[in-house]
Formats: sequence, structure tokens, C-alpha cells
Amino acid sequence: MKVVYLIGRNTFSLPDGEYPFFLTEVNHETMLEFLIRKTDQLDGVSGVFCIYGDLIRKFNLKYLIRELLPDPQIVPVNGETQGSLCTAMLSCQHIDNEDEVLLLAIDDFVDVSYREIVDYFRQGNFDAGVVSFRSVHPRYSYVRLGENAEPVEFCEKKPISRNALASFYYFKHGRDFMEAAKDVIRKDSPLNGRFYISMAFNELILKQKSIGVFQIPSSSFHPLKSEIEMASYIAKYQGGEGV
Repeated sequence: MKVVYLIGRNTFSLPDGEYPFFLTEVNHETMLEFLIRKTDQLDGVSGVFCIYGDLIRKFNLKYLIRELLPDPQIVPVNGETQGSLCTAMLSCQHIDNEDEVLLLAIDDFVDVSYREIVDYFRQGNFDAGVVSFRSVHPRYSYVRLGENAEPVEFCEKKPISRNALASFYYFKHGRDFMEAAKDVIRKDSPLNGRFYISMAFNELILKQKSIGVFQIPSSSFHPLKSEIEMASYIAKYQGGEGV
């Protein structure tokens, strides 16, 4: 399985300077280590890290990542992209057509076994899969389900249902992700100038691909996009909850 880690540049301040959120330490472990440890539950993982080039250089991240995962592929993101879909597409040279692919964002955490989630998609023989929790906040992606609980529409920043999406996207074959992503770009209909991974799932629906939805309690989803959210999650973790 190819795991593509999408790593943003949100920062927090310490007396000796600013550091990316993913270098926040809890019990002497960085949040990046937590995420990699979650994917250790999966067999045969090969990691691809999409990280801003300036962060790689400033924080010597190539050395850090090579200590955490054997033979990682590190893809520098030079400048701003037009959204998470475009960032994920930068990993294309490391994804084969037949690869299973898992796209993960560093600023979302799901407190459920990753093996359990992926096994659900595999056992259902789904072409792709998403993780859903209940919310109506317009910051999230959403999926609307049909009468048989099958996905019929994906939407970004618009609560078309109460089924919000975590940044956990599974594809049975790498070619399905890349073809759907290219179709999104060709249609050239970005949202506020950005293309999102959820948009690729609408293309899969058009191709009549099967998509699984793994539902989790809202309490098992943790956005980590601000210092307040990070502090809240750390407090829960140190109190015996989380990761």
C-alpha cells in the first residue's frame, strides 16, 4: 500500500521560534510520529511525503522522516498549489496503477484503527473509500448518501448532509485516483481557486465505481488546524484518550 502524507505549513510559537504543527511533541513524540505509527498497523506500507520545500530545508525533515520510516519518498512542494488535490497529484511518479493508495492529511486525526478502516474497504471490495463523522460545519467536505447508503454526491464546504469527511481517502488502485484527479482538473471548476480531493469522488461516481463510507463517532475525529485544537487534543491524549 502506498500512503501519501499531505503535510501543511500551520505553525505554533515557542520561545526559540516557530515550528510546524506536525512537530508538536507529546510525551517526546511528534505528531508526525503519531500519524506514522497509526499507519504502521497496515502491512507493506510505502510512504510518500508531500511537504513544502522550505520546511524540508529549514527543519532538516529528510533526516527526520528517514528515521521514522524505511525508504520514504519525499516530494518537495515548491510554492502554493491549487489545493489538496493538486498537492496529492505531485506524488504521481511514486504511485503505480495497481497500487492501493491512502491519502492522509497531517492536520486531521482519526482515533480508530487504520487497519479496521482499510479492512472494511477491502472486504467490501470497494474501489474507493472515505471516513465520515457527523457535523454541519462548512469547513468540511461532505457526502450525501442514497436510499441504500451509497454515496450519490460529494461536496466541499457545503453541508449537503450531516456526513462530514475526515482527510482519509482510500483508493483500491492508483490509476483510479489519478484518472479522477485529472478529470477534475480538466473540468476546471475550482472552489475559490482550489481543487479538493473530495471532488475526485464525484468523478468516481460518474464512472460507476463503488465507494465505501466508514462512519465513526464525532468524538473520534480531531481536526488539528489551530493552536486551540492542538491543545485540546493534547489534553485528551494526556488524559488517556486519543491516539
